[in-house]
Amino acid sequence: MTPKTFLLGLGAQKCATTWLFENLKSDPAFAPGATKEYHVWDALHVVGLWRMQLQKPPPSAPEVLRLKYEFQTNPDAYFDYFCTLLDQSNIRLVADITPSYSGLPGSVIKDISARFESRGVTCKAVFLMRDPLERLWSTIRMNKRRQFERSRANPDPEATQVFDENEMIKTKLRWQATHIRSRYDLTLTEIDKALSEQNVFFGIYEELFEPHTISRLSEFTGLNFSPESLNAHSNNSPKTDVLDPEVEYAVVREFECVYRYCAERFPQVKELWRGFDLL
Repeated sequence: MTPKTFLLGLGAQKCATTWLFENLKSDPAFAPGATKEYHVWDALHVVGLWRMQLQKPPPSAPEVLRLKYEFQTNPDAYFDYFCTLLDQSNIRLVADITPSYSGLPGSVIKDISARFESRGVTCKAVFLMRDPLERLWSTIRMNKRRQFERSRANPDPEATQVFDENEMIKTKLRWQATHIRSRYDLTLTEIDKALSEQNVFFGIYEELFEPHTISRLSEFTGLNFSPESLNAHSNNSPKTDVLDPEVEYAVVREFECVYRYCAERFPQVKELWRGFDLL
C-alpha cells in the first residue's frame, strides 16, 4: 500500500514557501488542492491573527473562499478534504503551506497530526527560516511591489505614492504579526512539543537552493524536485533601496533572542545570516 502523507507548512513568511509549493506541484504524486494557503488554524488559534476568520461568503464566491470558510467553521471537513485528495490512487502527498502557522501552539500542531494519523495519514511538517533582518526586509519589498501594482491597475492622479522602506520596517517592528512570523525560537519550541524529529524538516533559506538541501527535501517528502528548482526563486523582490544602519541594528536587536537560539541549534547560520555582524 502506498503511504499517504499530509505536509503541514509552518512558515516562515518570505522563506521560500511558494518555491516549495511550486516544486511539489511538479511531481504528479502531489495533489495541490484548491490553494497553497488555507488559513484555517491561524484564524482559529493564533492570537493576533483572528482577522483571518472569514464571514460566510455568498454561493457565488470562488470555491477556495467557500472552502476556507467551511474548514474554519467545521474543521472535520478540512481533514475529510485532504483525505479525499489522497484517496486518488496515484497521489501520495497533499499540503497546507500557510506561513502564519508559525504562530501555532504545539498542542494544535499535535492535534492536527493525531487527527490525520487516525485516518491512516502520516503528518509531516516543514519549517523554513531566514535571517530575520532579511526576512522582514523582503516582506517590506513585497508590500511595496504590491502597492505599486495596485496603483498601476487603479491610477489616481491626485494620489501621492510614498513608500519608505526604512519607515515601514520601523512600523512593522511594532506589529504583533511581525513577531509571530519572526520568533523562530518560539516556533521551534512548539514544533518540538508536537512532532517527532523524523517527521519535521527544518530548512535554512540561505542554503535551501543547494543540491544537498534539495536532496534532503526530496527524501523527506518522497517526491522528486526538478533540476530547475536550484535556480527558481519564487516571489523574489529585488533590492532597490538601502537600509539605514540604525534600522538594521534595531531589527537585529529586537530579534537577538532568535539569532542566539538559532545559532545554538543550527550553527551554520552564524556564517549565513549577516544579522550576526550587528550583534
